[in-house]
Amino acid sequence: CYALILPELQDVFRKVEGIELMLLMARKKSYARKAALKVLTYALTNHKENCERFVECKGLKTLFAVFMNKHKKKSKNMKDTAEYDGKNLHYTWLTLLLEHVLSIISSLFKHLNEEKLQRLKKKFSENEFEKTDRLMEHYQNFHQRVVKFDKKVKEGKVTLDEENLYLERLDAGYFGLQQICIMLAYISS
Repeated sequence: CYALILPELQDVFRKVEGIELMLLMARKKSYARKAALKVLTYALTNHKENCERFVECKGLKTLFAVFMNKHKKKSKNMKDTAEYDGKNLHYTWLTLLLEHVLSIISSLFKHLNEEKLQRLKKKFSENEFEKTDRLMEHYQNFHQRVVKFDKKVKEGKVTLDEENLYLERLDAGYFGLQQICIMLAYISS
């Protein structure tokens, strides 16, 4: 995944139909979905051509299917939470999946041409704004996580230097909150 940070390798990935392959994997309801979304996150970051290709390959349909999924909780292990144990933050796979989805949508907002950008914005107004409502649910969820973490910091339960504190805050939900705020700004413009 980290190799896809380089623009040259992002170009190669698009040319060898990597985006199409990752979309096929993302459509499967398995562990491969999370891995495919992670790869797509890196492939689309700061790369206009890959974002355009993603939309051309009907990636929005796949992406929003994951975004809108309510993830029916079947067991204790499938809770969508993040807990801080005093040393590390523990995420469920659902939280990580959602962060990849949010990152991809945010990249699309930043890099699509006007026509495809309008298609993306239109997704948030379909079906009586259900995707916007879902986005606001995620906003509230991530905001609560950040507030909970900040409370633990104020109570002295978390003691880290300034840089590590910021990184832990990102992990606690601030990253997802930032992505959602970027998306809301684009939707409202």
